[in-house]
Amino acid sequence: MSTITSLKADITNIIIDNFLNDLNKIHTMDKYLNSKIPTDLEIQHVNSELNNGIQAVDIVAGAIHKRYRDKDHRYYDIFKNRIEISNHVNQFF
Repeated sequence: MSTITSLKADITNIIIDNFLNDLNKIHTMDKYLNSKIPTDLEIQHVNSELNNGIQAVDIVAGAIHKRYRDKDHRYYDIFKNRIEISNHVNQFF
């Protein structure tokens, strides 16, 4: 796997849903992200029940996942014109 080289250099903070409840898994994920994103990162794992931003991102990610996994476009079509990465992902499907 290659690194993500097209990310802006000013991205330094990533907030992730705290779905991993094992510290070893959290450290493994953090190490993996740091190895793939070419900048110094501050990674925070937060409870999505207490963070509206994470909840919103989870809804969009779920819509994208359902579109590609199940070919169900209902929710994806609501967001598709606002999903910038969609243009890059579509080339593989």
